[in-house]
Amino acid sequence: MAQVSVSLHISGKSFVSGEQILAPLQLSVATGEFLCVLGPSGCGKSTLLNILAGLTPPDDFISHDIPSQHHIGYVFQEPRLMPWLTAIGNILLAQNTPPSPHHIQKAHRWLAHVGLKDKASHYPYQLSGGQQRRVALARAFFNHPSLLLMDEPFTSLDAALARQLQELTLALWQKNHTTIVFVTHQLEEALLLGQRVILLGGNPTGIIHDQKTHHSKEIRQRYHEVYAHPPS
Repeated sequence: MAQVSVSLHISGKSFVSGEQILAPLQLSVATGEFLCVLGPSGCGKSTLLNILAGLTPPDDFISHDIPSQHHIGYVFQEPRLMPWLTAIGNILLAQNTPPSPHHIQKAHRWLAHVGLKDKASHYPYQLSGGQQRRVALARAFFNHPSLLLMDEPFTSLDAALARQLQELTLALWQKNHTTIVFVTHQLEEALLLGQRVILLGGNPTGIIHDQKTHHSKEIRQRYHEVYAHPPS
């Protein structure tokens, strides 16, 4: 049996208004697993990530075993680079202490890993959108997080660029064996990246399907059963 890196059992999540967005749910992720969370926009996928990140509390934790915030990386829908810092400076933001020469060398290596070896001194405005996302990926992997959360990081990119970054993410994951929870509303992205896919649905939102991606036919069938008009 695979070692569990993350486990979460919550009673649900409600807004201040009283509206319940997440139903009671249980989730576990094995160490080194690439899990994709699939569901339409607005169903609570980002809320689930924020609970895992410790940024949003659920209504109640029934049980949970989640790495501390210092051991969690987060890649958002936008790169969120600091405009006054260079590419190297943005990667070093992941370092919680003043960077040493070792840390600076390590940041340069990560820029090389994402194909930006010659962009170390460039500021975000000097980088393309795809390059900015590469810097964000390098920053997320820099400290070898125990858990990496990725919230639809390629959703605003054209298909060719998104595919390049998907393949880069897979390569970094395979090299570093990082535990990843990746949110998407795109079925094909989930099947390409994930070892396992959980499908969210219902009102309030819960887990309605959970399967390894080598059973892609069953995942597709269940997806289309739930969403007669699947989200684009």
